[in-house]
Amino acid sequence: LLALVHGIVQMVERGAAVARNVHKNDSGQGPIYGTIALILLLVLSTLAIEPIRRKCYEAFFVPHFFMLAAVALAMVHARVVLWLMIAPLVLFVLDKVMMVINAARKYRVASLVPTSGGTRLTVEKADHAPFQFEAGQYFFVNIPAADPMQWHPFTVASAYLARDPELC
Repeated sequence: LLALVHGIVQMVERGAAVARNVHKNDSGQGPIYGTIALILLLVLSTLAIEPIRRKCYEAFFVPHFFMLAAVALAMVHARVVLWLMIAPLVLFVLDKVMMVINAARKYRVASLVPTSGGTRLTVEKADHAPFQFEAGQYFFVNIPAADPMQWHPFTVASAYLARDPELC
């Protein structure tokens, strides 16, 4: 929202031609990079609308990789964004590293039940050790036989001390 307000204010103050300017200024590169970043953010925001997100999760999830391009363009557009994005980018990289590490763990599907609002899934660890989870946690589930690249979010729907969690 702030990026949109910033873009509108800049166009009102300097005219619509400012959005196509590629010349370097004292705070970063030309506004064209900010304009492209804003367009990418607007596409992401549109795809996050609940009916789109619910009906076609991939149309919501896959374009999130555009976010990396939007952040990179915003950093080129204004140097201050570089400093503001260091901590979030470090957290993003750590999250992806943890996702790769956790993806190597093997689980067995104990039950899979379609429901009116989605799917209820019960999983077991391959070594039958108890799970450790907390309320509000979620898992990304991948079934390689169906599609090795497709991951779906499931929320833990079990009691804290349950041996095998149910995911919804």
